[in-house]
Amino acid sequence: MPKLSFQILARNNAAFIGEALRSLAAEPFADREILVLDDASDDATFNIIQLTVEAIPGAKAFRNETRQGIAKSRQRLADASDSEYIAPFDGDDILISGAIKRKIEFLDSNSDYAGAYGRHIQVDAQGRTPQGVYGYPFSRMEHAFGS
Repeated sequence: MPKLSFQILARNNAAFIGEALRSLAAEPFADREILVLDDASDDATFNIIQLTVEAIPGAKAFRNETRQGIAKSRQRLADASDSEYIAPFDGDDILISGAIKRKIEFLDSNSDYAGAYGRHIQVDAQGRTPQGVYGYPFSRMEHAFGS
């Protein structure tokens, strides 16, 4: 059983899904799996997923033949894993290397907390950050998820 399950839900993310998967594969936290589900995309998303997943140990690809939507698709990913923690991602999300270790250490040391979340940067298709940084610094959110 892996400690962490990265779970990516994708729909029509052909332009981004390869980079999203590679960013998770580059994460130095080793006790993990990567599950990615294509929700009946109309573009080449699933083909890119299949090609990328072949090169990533511990990665598995799933596909909905008909569109199921976010809730059912996320549940399908959760059902496919028996990991201790789940890190949900979308098909256009990029993980900054090293971002997970501190959150896992915090959760392992604080069993009364249900989750940990950090900041994110919104980037457009050209790689620009027109709107800046969102979310709270990790230290503030640690307290927000406590019991």
